Amino acid sequence: MKRRAVLAAHLDPARQAVPVVVYLDIASLDCYHALPHLCNLVRDFNLELTILPFESRVGSRSFHHTPNPNTPSAQNGLTSHQQRKEPNLWRTSVRSAAATGRRLVGFSFPHDHQPGLRLILMAGRLSSGAALEMLTAASRELWETGSMGEVPGFEVDSAELDAEILGVRELAKRRGVFQSPFLLVGSERECAEQHRFAGTVSLSLVRARLLELGCGRNEAVLPDVEFHLPDTIAPSMCWQHEKPLVVAQTLSPKPALYQLDVYIDVKSPYAYLAIDPIRTLERDFWVRLNWLPFSLDIPSYLGGHTVKNGWHGDSLNRTATKKETRTGAQWNAVRYSYMDCRRYANLRRPPLRVLGTQKIWDTRLVHKTILWVKATHPTRLHRFIDRVYELFWARALDVESMQALESLLQECGVSTDGFDGESCMAREYDAGRGLALERGVFGVPSIWDPTEESLVWGREHLSLVRDRLRRIGLGKTAQANVELPFAWRPKPR
Repeated sequence: MKRRAVLAAHLDPARQAVPVVVYLDIASLDCYHALPHLCNLVRDFNLELTILPFESRVGSRSFHHTPNPNTPSAQNGLTSHQQRKEPNLWRTSVRSAAATGRRLVGFSFPHDHQPGLRLILMAGRLSSGAALEMLTAASRELWETGSMGEVPGFEVDSAELDAEILGVRELAKRRGVFQSPFLLVGSERECAEQHRFAGTVSLSLVRARLLELGCGRNEAVLPDVEFHLPDTIAPSMCWQHEKPLVVAQTLSPKPALYQLDVYIDVKSPYAYLAIDPIRTLERDFWVRLNWLPFSLDIPSYLGGHTVKNGWHGDSLNRTATKKETRTGAQWNAVRYSYMDCRRYANLRRPPLRVLGTQKIWDTRLVHKTILWVKATHPTRLHRFIDRVYELFWARALDVESMQALESLLQECGVSTDGFDGESCMAREYDAGRGLALERGVFGVPSIWDPTEESLVWGREHLSLVRDRLRRIGLGKTAQANVELPFAWRPKPR
């Protein structure tokens, strides 16, 4: 189907402007990355945009706010999880900015957010295009020089603005806002939970939603965000765009395979969504993917929760007690994460099934089982991983049950001779986890490049991995393009 025909169905000339509320914080690194895409959103869609300030915090630190974490002051008060996570986010952001010709510097921590919040409130009184251009410039100045100068043309009554900012913040909390950037699409009546979008990674969902509403300005509107290299081309597998492909700079004959280590956890829906997009690396480049399990310690950074008499598949998966250690902010993040994953899963063809779990599962046993399959039946590994994820996220597999895993091994054609559960592959599992922590792994999916000794976290950063492989001449064909859009949807067979 031609792209023009696909998108024309989403154009409604009679459609009025769609109300969109966007919450921003100049001192948020995620906002720094989001603002250019928000400018494109206004360019591509007929919107009634309202811009408001929101500084979100977890404890004493900003959520999705990462000033240069390599400074000693930025490390104070961080958990071990954050000490691994925040430097990685910073390094990845530096690489992402460099890919588009920008140079991140960052600023000292702690930082006074209030001047930036006042600027957002004042900019919101301008036209949406002018406001976003001003805020993009201010964000770049802060993150690329380390300071934000005065903005001419405004008379500032700080006390009055600060009082208004407090009122905006209270309304935002009632609307369920918990971070910046955060978008509400539709009228107040229409802004149900499914119309809330948090973070740069949700902007593809925003564009898909606006196309459903028929408010694209023309037939050239694309339903996805190209994160890192906006001048490169999205592959034809995604949304069936018919765009010319980027040819690798150097197409070499088949070299020795370049290994990448891929860390996954069965209980992560983000890892589930990333499996197929990551496999395109082997399809498009001369690489070998080494799949490695990494069991997340979710309670250490998102609290713990178990539902009393929760149902997860058969009766073996009932839980008998209720334990609650999550804060309200953590619950907002968890609920939203599941909603976002389901929305992206629904874009797949066929859709993936992602049902929320009733407890935080102990995935050590299933991860040792993955290592067993990898060691004894490597040709069955993809099949086993696929079935584990498919059944687990359909609430049809108890990954803590030896009996259930043995049955699944047999289903996938893997012999269970010598497989003895917890003690099986225990040494390999412990050694692998220790190495992962040394490498700074904190979340999944993560890709470790042993040659470059670099870690990339999240499927939204796959374009950086692909760009690296292209630059060193590992593209198999002219199809080895860089950009892999976030709302990945394989072309139907």
